Amino acid sequence: MNKRAILYYGDQNCTIECSDLIGGIQIWYKGAIQIIDKTPDNFEIFIKKNMILIIPTMQIEYVGLKDLFSYKGYFKVQRLIVSNPMGVEMPSFAKEMADYAEMLGVSENISTRSEDLNKGKEYQNRLKQSSVNTPVIKGLNTKTHDVELFLSDGTPYHGGFHFHKKDMACMTGGTHTDASETLYYYSDNDLLPVNTKGRGNKLIRRRKSKRRIAEGAGGKRRKKPSKKFKRKKKFTVSRGGY
Repeated sequence: MNKRAILYYGDQNCTIECSDLIGGIQIWYKGAIQIIDKTPDNFEIFIKKNMILIIPTMQIEYVGLKDLFSYKGYFKVQRLIVSNPMGVEMPSFAKEMADYAEMLGVSENISTRSEDLNKGKEYQNRLKQSSVNTPVIKGLNTKTHDVELFLSDGTPYHGGFHFHKKDMACMTGGTHTDASETLYYYSDNDLLPVNTKGRGNKLIRRRKSKRRIAEGAGGKRRKKPSKKFKRKKKFTVSRGGY
């Protein structure tokens, strides 16, 4: 039998039906919403621009998915990818549940104007940015997760830790407190913070240094041929026009 997944959304809820175990869901959408996570404890919801990613945590234990999240705001699915635990994409499609007559609890003689229904679809207040009510992945521990983490002085760290979804910063403690410290990892003998910003800053510094070296070696001189080319182009066009 062909296994497929159907994503239902509308009326401020998003659910999924599938006869197989799900290893990950990617949803590209239009709009901005506030998400209330309804997935099992071993799944997490991430938001990146206009894409929602639903995947299991580091402690992988696949279970059946049904209720994904509830939301407030305007939400229109544009693309969907559903994969099984092996990472193989399965047939899937999204279906918007937009039966306003049933949602409003009225008979077939609806007197509400279409403009009002459209406002109801967007739930009146459009949001500027999407968010999720679980910004931190809590309760992780080096005893149950195969990771090597270090403190800022290079000392190996053992114990509870957590991730901040916004920049994937990894910090000490199962939950975030004022005493939480940034955790690090080694990459080519460099001790780097476990977060997307730390890696990005290092790449930016490398690019800037390469740019300065190029300018010192005469990188600015390479701009002159482009100016000559522009003058030549104008001259050729004028002669052709003549």
